[in-house]
Amino acid sequence: MYMTRFICGNCKLGFGRQYDMQRHKCNAQPPRYGCTYCHKRDNSSSNIKRHIRRWHPDYPIKVDRFF
Repeated sequence: MYMTRFICGNCKLGFGRQYDMQRHKCNAQPPRYGCTYCHKRDNSSSNIKRHIRRWHPDYPIKVDRFF
């Protein structure tokens, strides 16, 4: 049986693990990082770096950070 032990304070969505709730909170925020070469945005700088390696392989890996 799935137990809801952790509740998001913003949207009241329930999670069984604290890690899942924390990840949800990160993804619920506006993107903090962006690709220097296109309009790709994400909350994870590592996802942007992976994106640049895949879609812009001839360019240096530079990640824009938004505050």
